[in-house]
Amino acid sequence: MANTDEIKNHINEYLEPGKSHHAMILYGEWGSGKSYFVRNDLKTYLEGREDSIAVIYTTAAGFTDPDELMERIATAYINELASIEELPDDSKKKKLLNEARKSSLGFLKNLTKKVGKASGALPSLSDSAFLSLMLPKRALIIIDDLERRAFSLLHNNDLDAGDNEEFDDALFSALCRLVEEHGHKVLLVANSSDAIPADIMEKLVWDRQEFKPDPAELVDRILAENIRGFPQSLKVEEQIISAQSHTGKCNARRLVRIRPMLELMAQCDFFKDNEIDSAIRIDTLKDVLYVALRASDGEKEESKNDDNWLTEEEFEQYQSKLNTLKCFKLFFVEGVKPNIDGLNNNLVRFAQRYHPQSQKEQIALAALNSIRCRAFEDEDGEQYLRAIIDALDSEEMDISNIPNVLRAINLLRSIGIASRSDYEQAVQASKRLLTNNSSFSRSAINEDQIAWQVVHVDDVNRLDAIDSLREMALQKFKDEAYPRMMAGVDDADEEAGLRIAQNADAWFGPDPIGLTAISPDEFGDFFKTANAVSIHALWNAIVRMNNEGIQSKARSREQVKKWNKELAEILSQVDVDSKMRNYLIGQLCEYLQNNTVTAEQVQT
Repeated sequence: MANTDEIKNHINEYLEPGKSHHAMILYGEWGSGKSYFVRNDLKTYLEGREDSIAVIYTTAAGFTDPDELMERIATAYINELASIEELPDDSKKKKLLNEARKSSLGFLKNLTKKVGKASGALPSLSDSAFLSLMLPKRALIIIDDLERRAFSLLHNNDLDAGDNEEFDDALFSALCRLVEEHGHKVLLVANSSDAIPADIMEKLVWDRQEFKPDPAELVDRILAENIRGFPQSLKVEEQIISAQSHTGKCNARRLVRIRPMLELMAQCDFFKDNEIDSAIRIDTLKDVLYVALRASDGEKEESKNDDNWLTEEEFEQYQSKLNTLKCFKLFFVEGVKPNIDGLNNNLVRFAQRYHPQSQKEQIALAALNSIRCRAFEDEDGEQYLRAIIDALDSEEMDISNIPNVLRAINLLRSIGIASRSDYEQAVQASKRLLTNNSSFSRSAINEDQIAWQVVHVDDVNRLDAIDSLREMALQKFKDEAYPRMMAGVDDADEEAGLRIAQNADAWFGPDPIGLTAISPDEFGDFFKTANAVSIHALWNAIVRMNNEGIQSKARSREQVKKWNKELAEILSQVDVDSKMRNYLIGQLCEYLQNNTVTAEQVQT
């Protein structure tokens, strides 16, 4: 399995002159975005190289014989030529293109008498030979939908095995002409490597790459506009990724299907109302997204081998939630678009039924206050203990309450009401809460630093477990920060900096300390290739990090200060071939030198 950058590198190697004649396959699950990748990202990348590669895209769907495939490739190339902007005096090319726009490969063969001098082709050439002369030497032919190659036969009710074998022989013949006879580079695209006949895989396909896109990159590409409508505190991108992972699929088409519903949800008061506890809104959003993603697949029977398969109990729970979300059921099953008020009422009812966090948490916090007063009987203490552990186990306790909860249970333990196993159960439940979302955990710890300190007045409140949980949560944040910052970033792209700034905003929101996960050396390299838009976006992200850093604890302040200093030294040596970019880099360098986070700033 390879990411998009690795796939591009493999294709670069495949396109090198002198390589043996063979085809390459890119495969990945249905709806993962393979076609979008090859038709957009890969095409833009290859055509933008210094030694530009022509990308010719066609599909095997409905393919019946070798000549038809050759004709499709020729037509695809003609369409590529027709889209090229022409010079006013390029009359010969204009004439050819004007004729070619109306033609297929068969018509072009008749046309060669008129344009023989320009093309160098002869009327007697075969389809494959004519195609070989017609195509540029540096080209990549992409043949998509290999798993649908028998589509026309199946829909003609012609399921005879002999027909399918003859059909696959035709495909083998066509690929032999392309890769072996004429040395063309061919990328086959399919849902699975098993979708291609064994003879072709053994004899013609040498390089095999699995396509599995980064979930964050996929969500950002498809739903970026819709996500902006939600409050930033809900971390919608993260909730979508989490919901996708729970369904067992990272699927582009599913995201496209839920996009209209996501746009409507962003307008609902339920998600905008800050009076509603954020935990309720976040958990409801994640659960609703899970239901929406499953509903977008349709109500079909799945086997146990399917990643989307549910146990009977899980399926009943899913159906119950879908029935509660009546607007969802009407939308995904019957295509009826809900009104905003109706959808908002559905969301409120859903939250009350499936995510009553506030009720459990209020009971637990009331119990916590009673324990602090130390005026209760044994029976009450046992009831308080159960309420707190129940809220923790249900993950319906805010992260900021963890230190006080553990101290309260430890007090009950010293009295003899709670056992050591009760305390350990609470610690493990707290650990699960902290590891669910490292960004939220870090923010909660930094917002309430005193509660997370080990040293207190009496020995009852001196708990090493609190310190261990804090360090574990901060380390998890540190481990996840770099891959999150670099998700979907192409080092060679002049807009890589823009993507980094977007990741900082999406993942870390008002606490963009994740920027420091990227070393100043690596960060400096981005500025060498960044365009003005990227430099400006990075500048804003760095300023925001410094502004937030003033409120951070000493260790984070010093981390930002050191990072600023090192980056300023690196940027002072950067000189690019652009006056505007050099000006922006110089201004940023001056900012870093004069605006590092200092103790004096904190005091002011």
